[in-house]
Amino acid sequence: MGGGNWDGWFGPTGRDVNTTKEQMIQLILASKSATALANAGYPLNSQHISLMLENSEISCDNNDKQQICDPYNGPCLFNLEEDPCERNNLATQYPDILEELLNFLNQQNATALEPIPRFKDPRGLPENFNHIWTNWKDYIVN
Repeated sequence: MGGGNWDGWFGPTGRDVNTTKEQMIQLILASKSATALANAGYPLNSQHISLMLENSEISCDNNDKQQICDPYNGPCLFNLEEDPCERNNLATQYPDILEELLNFLNQQNATALEPIPRFKDPRGLPENFNHIWTNWKDYIVN
């Protein structure tokens, strides 16, 4: 993210603008995630997915005035309830809140461990357990 412009950091949305809501629901129901949830005892249904889709949609008007936040020049702080499009950087208006959050983040980061390669042993891959990450050594995998 440079100069307040999206740089694709999070990758593509996975959405096809031509996909209807009904098609999206069917894609979700047929997904590996839906299978894993069902196998874990949490099956999805069309009505629940429809409600989640409706509640997760955020529309941002590109004509809104915005105070650009460049994270390379300093931290950003947004009130996501009032500003879900992250247009108004509140970092200078609320330095105490910003400092509290940065301290909390530093404390959390200090406890982070070095990542372990996920695929050290292919027997532990989620594909072997209905697409669920699990304590795989609790089970015998051939």
